[in-house]
Amino acid sequence: MAKKICSHCVTEPYLNQCILEEGKMNKCSFCKNEGRTFDLEKITRMVKSTLKRHFERTASEPTDRENLIQNLLKEEWERKGEKLQNIIEDQFRIRYEAAQEIADDLIESENHLNDYDSGENFDDEPHYIEKEITDGQWSSEWDQFTNILKTESRFFNQKLESFLASIFENLNSIITSNSQSVLTKIGPNKEIKSLYRARVFQSRDKLLHALEKPEIHLGPPPSEYASDGRMNARGISVFYGATDKETAIAEVRPPTNSTVAVAKFNLVRTLQLLDLRNLEKTTERISIFSPQYQEKMEKAKFLSKLSSMLTRPIMPDDEVFEYLPTQAIADYLSSQTNIDIDGIIFPSVQGEGTNIVLFKKSSKVNSYKLPTGTETEVRDYEDHEYGGWSNYSIIDWVPKTINTKKRITPKSKIKGLENGALEIDMESIEIHDIGKVKYPTISHRVNRKRIEDPYIETGSQRLRP
Repeated sequence: MAKKICSHCVTEPYLNQCILEEGKMNKCSFCKNEGRTFDLEKITRMVKSTLKRHFERTASEPTDRENLIQNLLKEEWERKGEKLQNIIEDQFRIRYEAAQEIADDLIESENHLNDYDSGENFDDEPHYIEKEITDGQWSSEWDQFTNILKTESRFFNQKLESFLASIFENLNSIITSNSQSVLTKIGPNKEIKSLYRARVFQSRDKLLHALEKPEIHLGPPPSEYASDGRMNARGISVFYGATDKETAIAEVRPPTNSTVAVAKFNLVRTLQLLDLRNLEKTTERISIFSPQYQEKMEKAKFLSKLSSMLTRPIMPDDEVFEYLPTQAIADYLSSQTNIDIDGIIFPSVQGEGTNIVLFKKSSKVNSYKLPTGTETEVRDYEDHEYGGWSNYSIIDWVPKTINTKKRITPKSKIKGLENGALEIDMESIEIHDIGKVKYPTISHRVNRKRIEDPYIETGSQRLRP
């Protein structure tokens, strides 16, 4: 009579659920309890199939190189991997006695993982390791995606849109190895409550003009002045910021003797962003017995690589073409997904800081309210009886209040009704004069040698054989 095994003796979630849903009531051959059971032979077949797809046997003897190292270091060689029974018992979570029987059955079988003709049989104490997960077809499809963008079609391309949809479907269900979401919320009462933004000035007059209305001139540029960026195409205005002012300054790459204005922008409502820092840690919690295991693990592998591909440093000469994939992704995420995404968090290539881009729909900065008739003066110098010094100040000359009668403030003037996501912190504005810039480098010497070549004759063009 065929041996039976119950759900209590197989605790691996996928196998356990299969037994509970499809098993028949019988007495378990191992724990002797009545319950839902499978034939042990059926579990053995499932184990065998999973081993074949996702594991590989390690060498039973050291290679010549390993022998050499072993002799040099006077160390005993250890076979890689785990014993078959240990894998069945510990990783597949099958009761010890049953795991032992399954292992013995597979070891004695002539055709266990590969076809009979391959000669691949279990040895007396086989050891196995999991096969390395690759990203399957995802990388080649990504290469096709970038090539089409650069050389064929950038607009109205259904194939590109379908590829992006397959990458970013179910974003809100993707998790990381430490159980975090790849979607992060920022805003009031969140870890990230404000952003820093910097702008380079090479003209004193332009700087003073910008300080008259810093919420406009230090915020995202008007569309006609929006140049190509990592996450935006020319003409699409977005808000590039950083979580600290040092990173904000580094990102604008100011030249020597220029001036940088930096301001903090407070978030006035909650925004949801795709966090590329977490995308790098993407994993998939799925049973190795699931038919979808390989497919889902390959996508998780690709997503973990995608983060670095989207944030890698790009040489200035290559930006026009190399920014196309990230621009396409940002455009897709801002408008085409089934969940609302306001921007992207990504690591800075200029250091250890963090950058944030807010898409156009979420990049509006609320205007700074001043009484009608106010005149603003900006000074960058302060006189004193003993001399003067550089000192930036913004003076708002407001009209004298004559009518003390209480006036009703129009709704358009009430704070918070502009629907902007950001407000500038006027007290945070700083001006940085850029001195000499030092670049850390790694040097490599160039060696030149002369070697006589017997196949070269003076004045001849003879080639080597």
